Amino acid sequence: MFGLVAELLRTASPSGPRSGGGGGRSPAHHSSRPALEDAAETVKYVLDTNAVSALMKGDARVVRNLSRVARADVSLPQPVIAETAYGIQRLPRSRRRDGLQARFDLVRGELPRASWSDVVSESFAVIKARLERTGKRIEDFDAAVAAHALASGAVLVTANIQHMVRVSGVAIQDWSTEVDRS
Repeated sequence: MFGLVAELLRTASPSGPRSGGGGGRSPAHHSSRPALEDAAETVKYVLDTNAVSALMKGDARVVRNLSRVARADVSLPQPVIAETAYGIQRLPRSRRRDGLQARFDLVRGELPRASWSDVVSESFAVIKARLERTGKRIEDFDAAVAAHALASGAVLVTANIQHMVRVSGVAIQDWSTEVDRS
């Protein structure tokens, strides 16, 4: 993982890695950590789109947290790839767009995918129906990313705490505001 981290820090911006500010996020965040009894068990992580974006920008806290876990324990769901690719494609052709594309290609090339299985699809259906019944809907892409984390028993790495806490049972960490200690 160190090669990816070093490359992200090197290519993120001419001014170097960012320390990552609060960015107006709610100070309330939830951290789900495995109990001490489960300490020997490997924790898996699914990255949300904002975590990938923070990596691409070289956010020092996110990069530091990523460097503390094995590459095989971190995955990217297809909805995150789609959202990130769309965000880049909608930019006008420029050096900035080319730089973002290069960093996205680096992240995509280094991290494994979280497969979209039947279990993920069923989890998505349960999440979406439950949220609709309670009147607390979230975007379909957010529900799909949360479904990937739930289906695989992984921690969802996101700064979108306000929406993701609506999803029952999903473990959440915000690597842009906290250090993973698992």
